[in-house]
Amino acid sequence: MKPTLIALTTLLASAITTASGKGVALADIETLYAEASRVTNLGENRKNDIWLLLKNGQAYQNLSVSPADFDVDTTRQHEPDKWYSWRKTDDGYQIRKNGAWQKLQGRRVLPSKAGETLHGSYRHNASNTPYYAHITLYTTINFAPDGTFTDGSYTVSRSPVITIGNTMTLHPSSEIVDSNTGAGGRYRIDGYTIEMTRPDGKTRRERFFFWDEDKESFNIGDATWSAY
Repeated sequence: MKPTLIALTTLLASAITTASGKGVALADIETLYAEASRVTNLGENRKNDIWLLLKNGQAYQNLSVSPADFDVDTTRQHEPDKWYSWRKTDDGYQIRKNGAWQKLQGRRVLPSKAGETLHGSYRHNASNTPYYAHITLYTTINFAPDGTFTDGSYTVSRSPVITIGNTMTLHPSSEIVDSNTGAGGRYRIDGYTIEMTRPDGKTRRERFFFWDEDKESFNIGDATWSAY
């Protein structure tokens, strides 16, 4: 019986991770570098290509998990095409591709400091325009400095799309608001990792980083959350 594409994808995803915290040590990381682009379809989503730059001069493209759980040896064996050499320049970093040095586009993102916590409400939004109806989903999480979090409300905004000639425009929006407050759990951030534990004991570990020094926005996995 041949493995399905879903099964192969699941196998690869599990193969690149180690036991929690047994991957790349923070001291061995030069930086995470984020090449961010906006995917627009009468709305916007942020797509991230995350580079892991190691202090030994090697770089891995499209890091999808926490570096602390990342299996370097396995990915070198099964994904050699994702590994490159890097060097630092006056204006950033370069990656060696196809025998030539190329500027690494994007920005250097920041890990959390030891014992650091979050404080406030943060929102993530994603947009799409399926079947001529613009939809935006806003989701919130409330973080407290004592290491707890609660799920906030989410808002779905739907706007009919009107086509006039070759131009698509949005009709004034109507909103549906659904509150989901109270659920939550405990969280801990450590370097480029966030660990979120629910009351039932289920724990999720994700790649984490701040976009800027002001720490008003950060990423959990592929989702960008911003203070509001």
